[in-house]
Amino acid sequence: LAAKVRGCLKVADSDCFGAAVKGIAYYDMGVAYGLTGVNKAVENYTNALKLNPRDSDAAFNRDLALRALKEPGKEIEGRPRSKKEI
Repeated sequence: LAAKVRGCLKVADSDCFGAAVKGIAYYDMGVAYGLTGVNKAVENYTNALKLNPRDSDAAFNRDLALRALKEPGKEIEGRPRSKKEI
């Protein structure tokens, strides 16, 4: 998890990449944090959507994470979607 997040942070913080690539980096961090920290997952999906507002996967995953926060312990239908590699 830590290595994945570090790699994504390097991309997200770099001036060498455009909004689309940075959005995917935030999305990937959301997926990584979704396994351990739902609040951080929501934060990263939100950042991804700021950069790529039409990213339906990020919107779907953020919705799942928000529902999990509102109803802790309840089984949430659906699973986070992961992006295909570019």
